[in-house]
Amino acid sequence: MTLSFTRSDGVKVDLIRESHCKVCSKPIPLNYKDYGYCMDCKDQKDREQELIMYGVTEYILKDPVERLSAINREIREFKHDRTLSGKLGECMVHVITHRYPHLRDVDLIVPVPSSNSTCGYNPATLLAEYVSLAIGVPCENILVKDPGSPLQPEQPADRKCVDMVGKIRPKRLIDGESVLRIDDTVISGCTMRECARVLKENGAGRVYGLVVGRGIDRKRLEYLEREDAHHV
Repeated sequence: MTLSFTRSDGVKVDLIRESHCKVCSKPIPLNYKDYGYCMDCKDQKDREQELIMYGVTEYILKDPVERLSAINREIREFKHDRTLSGKLGECMVHVITHRYPHLRDVDLIVPVPSSNSTCGYNPATLLAEYVSLAIGVPCENILVKDPGSPLQPEQPADRKCVDMVGKIRPKRLIDGESVLRIDDTVISGCTMRECARVLKENGAGRVYGLVVGRGIDRKRLEYLEREDAHHV
């Protein structure tokens, strides 16, 4: 089942499907819904403490522009157009309010750091500041990524998580606060996972994550739709 809402500018936004992994928000077949985990997360012993991440919408990877939905185009363009932070931030606030209200109870909002300085800003910081103002939770840039860190989209799949270990550092210790990590997109989850590990090791309590776009390949999405058609 696809849920949606209409944004203040009249754009209809399709939300991530109801049948998604309760750890990483990866879309899963409808018949997996009661089990609740994707194949990648089902055996993770640290899933309840470390990764827990929510997504606003499914972000279709590598699709040509003409096939993208309005919000998928915005997510792609956000890497070069900071003015889209309000539109995408509104989507995040909507799902916090209507789908994940417990996220309002966190103590601190932390943007996921970026090693890509070509656009002159960190998209995650703009989103975190928008959400912070909207829900009244303080935002702080307390994580730093080493400048030499490889860009995640350019890394082979089997190197993404390995290469992230030790590349993110905290600016200060955390005194038991619960934390909401914010980013624009997530594909492998490696950066999000490393952020969670660093936060926990430096004193954070409960750690959550929220992104606008949960990356998924078009072929995978079409497979899920075919599978779901047999279980309706």
